Amino acid sequence: MVSEVNFPHQTLLNGKEDDSYYRDAFLVNTSRRKLPAKYVYHSVFAYPPNFILRLYKFKNRLATLFNASESPFPQYFAYNNMYQGGKIGLLNVDKISDAELIVVADGQNMQIWVSVLRVTDTRFIISTLVNFNTQKGRLYMRCLRPIHQFLTKFSIKQALKSKRL
Repeated sequence: MVSEVNFPHQTLLNGKEDDSYYRDAFLVNTSRRKLPAKYVYHSVFAYPPNFILRLYKFKNRLATLFNASESPFPQYFAYNNMYQGGKIGLLNVDKISDAELIVVADGQNMQIWVSVLRVTDTRFIISTLVNFNTQKGRLYMRCLRPIHQFLTKFSIKQALKSKRL
């Protein structure tokens, strides 16, 4: 099950908000117990389906219109290649613990943070925080928000459906 929830007060992303920001959070109920946050992140984001690749093409065309940087196409990344200080595409792994994993991407127009936070043995909250550096970043996210929310929910549901979670 996936549902939108309030931004969790326990996440280390709290306090990283700038004057202008966007944030959201999704609760994930898994059937497996005591998974590390790193495993949940990998299960959700390391297996992009083909239609998501097509949506990234659209997203990158939109980025070009706003003179924003394009996002690299999502691709499979190995679980063992995820480590604190390492990179996953344009994302830097900021923190890894069993309870929370945080990645960050710094761009010209915005800074993007993603957190996977374990709240119980079978419940996780996947949160996004976007700090806007420019008006272009704010406008870009306003256009991208429905796509972002759809892709996040879809990726979580696919991980659950395929029994990775």
